[in-house]
Amino acid sequence: MNCLEWGRKKHAQGKDVILPFALSGGFLVMGLGSLLVRMSRSSSQLMLGIVPGLAVLLIIFYLYQKEYFPCALVCGLGILTLLCFRLSAGAGKKYWLGLAVTIVVAAVCLAVMLKLKKNGGRLMWQGEQVELFSSGANYLPYFITAVLAVVVCLCPLALGPAAAYYGIWVLGAWVFILAVYFTSKLM
Repeated sequence: MNCLEWGRKKHAQGKDVILPFALSGGFLVMGLGSLLVRMSRSSSQLMLGIVPGLAVLLIIFYLYQKEYFPCALVCGLGILTLLCFRLSAGAGKKYWLGLAVTIVVAAVCLAVMLKLKKNGGRLMWQGEQVELFSSGANYLPYFITAVLAVVVCLCPLALGPAAAYYGIWVLGAWVFILAVYFTSKLM
């Protein structure tokens, strides 16, 4: 909370607020990770996937086009959800929690993307227009990603653990296809 208060004070002074909010997000992720480790019996296997996944998401956020980050985030959450299904040998608490988080994040990002598409990549934030994406941004990859991630995460309920295994590969391949697409857009 102190980091958020620090960020609010810096924003009121008209200064840069990236560091306080980045620290707040980092502490939130550490807290959620600690809770996940505490709840999980197979925490070492899960942590071997989460920590590199977060590192890759940070690299994507800073190096690629901004439209790719929400796609990678939702796919990463989907892969984590399917991994939880595989590690808990079925639809356990971790899977349902991961599924709920994946669906909520996909829906919130979808609503934001629709608003951004309507406003030409700009979003109103505290009375100011903030440009998140360029005016020529392509929103179709995110729409496809949101639907694909939710459908693939629901498939193991009907088809079993093998669907979770192949779903991980499907989402991984989709992230790779999008990485190639957005890399080609940079050139």
